[in-house]
Amino acid sequence: MASLRNALVIAAFASATALSGCGGGGSDAPEVAPKTGEFVPSFGTNGIAALDGGPFTGTTASAQFAAADGASGVIRATGNLKSSSVRARLLPDGRPDAAFAGTGYVLHPAEVASLPFATERSGLAVFARPDGAELLVESVFLPCMTGPTCAISGGGSTYTATRLVDATGTALPAHGAPGTGEATLNIEPIQAIAEPSGAIVVLGRVGAGIGGIRRNALRRLTPQGLPDQAFDANAAVNLDCPGYNPIGFPGAIMARRPDGKLLVAQSYFTGSYTANPPAIEYTTCITRLLPDGTVDATFGAGGRSQLPREFQYDDMRPVAIFALPNGGVALFLQKRRQLEGKIHYHYMIATMTADGALDASRFDRGITGPTDLHVAKLEAVALQADGKYLVAGFPASGWDQPATGMPVPGFDAAQPRIGRLLPGGGADLSFGPLGSGYTPLLSFGQRLAPRHVSIGPDRGIFVAGALGAAGPVNDNEITKFAVGKLMGDSTAAP
Repeated sequence: MASLRNALVIAAFASATALSGCGGGGSDAPEVAPKTGEFVPSFGTNGIAALDGGPFTGTTASAQFAAADGASGVIRATGNLKSSSVRARLLPDGRPDAAFAGTGYVLHPAEVASLPFATERSGLAVFARPDGAELLVESVFLPCMTGPTCAISGGGSTYTATRLVDATGTALPAHGAPGTGEATLNIEPIQAIAEPSGAIVVLGRVGAGIGGIRRNALRRLTPQGLPDQAFDANAAVNLDCPGYNPIGFPGAIMARRPDGKLLVAQSYFTGSYTANPPAIEYTTCITRLLPDGTVDATFGAGGRSQLPREFQYDDMRPVAIFALPNGGVALFLQKRRQLEGKIHYHYMIATMTADGALDASRFDRGITGPTDLHVAKLEAVALQADGKYLVAGFPASGWDQPATGMPVPGFDAAQPRIGRLLPGGGADLSFGPLGSGYTPLLSFGQRLAPRHVSIGPDRGIFVAGALGAAGPVNDNEITKFAVGKLMGDSTAAP
C-alpha cells in the first residue's frame, strides 16, 4: 500500500509539473503556477540547477549548502567535486553567475585530484560578509599512509579551513595567517555559523590524544581570520554538561539567537560497552552560552538543560536546533533503534521554554514522536517565519504489513522528499502536489538527495544536494552538484 501511495503521489507531481510548462515540449497549454511545495519550473531546468560540463563531466559532485542573498537574490552554494571544494554562485533564475570567476564557480584546488591519498576538501558553508566579500568554510581531510598513529586516527585527520574571496571570486590574502589568505582550525567541523561582524563560530570535534575520546568543541574566528582565544577558552570550560563521563559523542548541533547567545545540543553515550549485557545510556543536553563563550546561568540548571531520561531510551542524535521567537527552543533528534541487528529510523521534536524547561503546553509534555511523518531519516530541517518546519530526507523503506505492521528497517534512498510540518508537529496538507504534506524530490528522471534546506527572501525553498538518475541508488553512480527551488508561500517567480 505504501508503494502504491508513493507512486500515485509521484505521478500526480509529475503531471502537475508538466502542466506548469516544465519539459512540456512546446505545449500550447497556458502555464500554471506551481503550488506551494512544487518545483519552480523557471529555476534552472525543471526546478533544479546543476553544475555540468568542464571538470564536472563524469565526476561525482554534491552541494552541501545553499542560501539566497537577502538583497540581490543570488544563491551562494558550496560542496565538493571529488577531492576539491566547490564554491558556486547562481543567479536568481538558477543560471551560473558568469561575473563570479567567469564560470559561476571556483574549485579549490583547481585541479581535481584522482590519487588515492590526495587531500580532500569539501565546502561546509559560505557566507556573505559586511564588506562585500564571501567567506568559505571547508572541511579538509589530510590522509596519512602508515604508522600506529595513522591507524588510530582512521587513516588521517580532519581540520577546518576558511578562505575569503571578493565579488569576482578572486582570493583575498588579508585573511588568516599573513600572506596565506587561509585560516585553519584544529577541529573537525560539524557546523559553522556567521556573525553580523564577519566572525564565525565552528562546532566540531577535537582529539584527546592517542586512544582518547574525541570531544565536541567550539572555535571562533575573528573577522580577520584569527583565533579568538578568549572565546575558545571559555567554551572549552562551559560547553559540556557537568557530571558525565561519556564514552562517545555521536552528535551535536548549534544555533545562534538574535541576541548573540549560542544554543548547543549534544548527545552522549555513557556507561560501559564491556558489561554483559552492555550498559549504555543515551543523554541529550542543551547548553546556552553568552556571546563570549561563558555559560548563561539563566537557562536550565546553571545554563544547561537535559532531556528527561524517559525520552532517551534509544540512540538519539541532534539534527537541528532553532531559537523560537518566544525565546524558547525547538530541537530535532534523529532516533535510531537497533532490532535484530537492523536499524529503524524515526525522529522526535523537543520544545523548550525560554528558561530551558520542556514546554508542557506543546506535544506530549514538550516532546512529539518518535515519528516518521514525511521522512524517517532526516538530512536537513529549516524553520519558516510562521513557525512551520521543513523536513528533508528519506522515508522508511516500507511497511511489513503481513507480519507485524511495523516499518521495515532502513530508509529508501531512492525516494528523497521534503515535507512541511505545522508548528504543532502535524502534517501541513497545503504543502505538496497531492495534499499529502510532502513533495518527492524527483524531477523528470532525476533524483535530488538533500543535504541542506534554506528559505530565500521571496520565501522560496532551496534544497542543496546531489543530483542522480531516478531509481535505485547505485553506490558507484555519478552525481551532480545541484540546487533545487520549490515554491514557498507566495513565492515570486525569478
